[in-house]
Amino acid sequence: MYPELEKMASAKQASHIIGEFMEWLHGQGILLAKYGPDTVSDPRLWPYYKSINDLLAQYFDIDLNKVQQEKRQILVDLRNERIENTFVRHQMLKEAIASVSMDREGDGQTIALGPVKEGEKNDL
Repeated sequence: MYPELEKMASAKQASHIIGEFMEWLHGQGILLAKYGPDTVSDPRLWPYYKSINDLLAQYFDIDLNKVQQEKRQILVDLRNERIENTFVRHQMLKEAIASVSMDREGDGQTIALGPVKEGEKNDL
């Protein structure tokens, strides 16, 4: 249902280990670098400025834009589920109230709190 988030979850342990190692490298003053576009006339290395999260996502083939879309979809789904659950609870409460009767003032007479059936008297 949420393929990018599932991919991300399956890569979590390995990603965490690699991420910690990359942070350690950075703390040691070791930076990533890559060759410039023209390695023939200019064979210099250039610092590679990409966040650890972006590098890990690229390595594990995770689309971070899709991850954000799926997270937003989860919120929508949860909101819809909450609304649906509220409706169901409301319906159940209505049914429970409709079936309850109570003794008014302890005199043995009961009144129904639900809809009055045809031919019945409502004391409310």
